[in-house]
Amino acid sequence: MADDVTLPDITHALTVATKQFAESVDASSWHVLFADAPQAEALAEQGLILREACQFHWHNRGYVDFDDFLRTLSSRKRKNLRKERADVLNQGIVFERVQGAEITAAHWKAFYRFYQNTYNVRGQQGYLTATFFDLLAANMPENIFLIMAKHQDEYVAGSLFFYDDNTLYGRYWGCDSDYHNLHFEACYYQGIEYCIKYKLQRFDAGAQGEHKLRRGFEPTTTQSCHWIADRAFSDAIRTFCHEEAEHVSLYKDTAAQRLPFKHSD
Repeated sequence: MADDVTLPDITHALTVATKQFAESVDASSWHVLFADAPQAEALAEQGLILREACQFHWHNRGYVDFDDFLRTLSSRKRKNLRKERADVLNQGIVFERVQGAEITAAHWKAFYRFYQNTYNVRGQQGYLTATFFDLLAANMPENIFLIMAKHQDEYVAGSLFFYDDNTLYGRYWGCDSDYHNLHFEACYYQGIEYCIKYKLQRFDAGAQGEHKLRRGFEPTTTQSCHWIADRAFSDAIRTFCHEEAEHVSLYKDTAAQRLPFKHSD
């Protein structure tokens, strides 16, 4: 690639090609999800609709261990987090982290049972198949690990994480039975400890969840870009997204006031 080729140049070429393809197959729309700021700006300049949303991400500020992170919280919030972690240990639950090629067929079988149970309790069926997880294990083992929770030597819950050089992504979780505060430990605190140990800078634990705020996950703007074939529909969506962005910004500012850090008291 030539040194003088810029991100806007690449974005323009890709956008033109994608539009042409979408029109050739009579597609009603195409979308770019979770674009970073430069990507989103470049796509918006090419006429795509920019939409903003808010998620809650944890940021590593050079913590040496979990207690170092806790020391940045107000005393009441720090006490609450320690109590939640103690509740899990007092139930006799221990954790095992298995990474990449260490994940066996037995681990995947147990995890898939947990994953499906999160839907079964609501009378639904999980949309991912066992084959999907088999393909993950076969094709990207260097980017995945499982946190498996054990009670009386039996696996009772599990969380699946993805990671790259900078960010940890918590995505799927499930359990056989309801253990007090187990979800917070398996999905959040174990992930925070992993980020600190391996010096990852950000922990994206998934969409939604204002309960993440009091656990140190900060409101973070996410962006997506959208091309809609129908002009009138596209104009209406663009207007909505512009108005929605004002509400997202206000929500983010309001949510930040509920963070547990000492300077927020």
